[in-house]
Amino acid sequence: MVDSYSTPHRWVKGEAITAEKLDAGNRAITEIINQNRILLDRLDAIERQLSEQMPVSGFMFVRITSQTVDTFDDAANDVKRWRYGVSEVYKTGKEGYDYQPTSGDEDAHVWRAKRNGFVGNAYNTIENMNTGLGIQGHGVDVDGANYPDGFNVMPAPIGCIVPAWIITVSPDPTQHLRDDRDTTVSWEHKIPFNEAWFSYNNPDDGTC
Repeated sequence: MVDSYSTPHRWVKGEAITAEKLDAGNRAITEIINQNRILLDRLDAIERQLSEQMPVSGFMFVRITSQTVDTFDDAANDVKRWRYGVSEVYKTGKEGYDYQPTSGDEDAHVWRAKRNGFVGNAYNTIENMNTGLGIQGHGVDVDGANYPDGFNVMPAPIGCIVPAWIITVSPDPTQHLRDDRDTTVSWEHKIPFNEAWFSYNNPDDGTC
């Protein structure tokens, strides 16, 4: 509340300004500033709570937490596709980038894990057309004369934040379950599930 301070004495022309009067005015102004900071902190807390409680939606931001070579059709990873683990994040009221992106201090981050947010598998639309031969999804010809020996298409890096979309996949009873652990289980024995898709232009890296 802002009624806990006294109104500063109004200066009248010709009236002497004393140190006591200045001090009283400064105290009142300081109190107003402090009360405003308290209100801003409360608004920030409410905003954070509302953001964390919002249900999973079709569009979201996620942080990449893991990379797994997608070996279902490609045991040697010649195709260059990855299955990513991701967790949903939300943006706090602070402006701009993280000022300490690798800090272990949660308050140093403007992107934070969303409570009850999406956590699961994600796939990169750019990698969908990858075959390991010729032009890949990110537009680079890996068989081209100018592609350096020792270079490879690389996955999206862990820690990267990307916009993503949740897709609900309805199992198709005419197909087999796409599952590296057990390819004999039929889709008809599974229920619909969610997976995330994002678009990240893969880097190329290696040693010449």
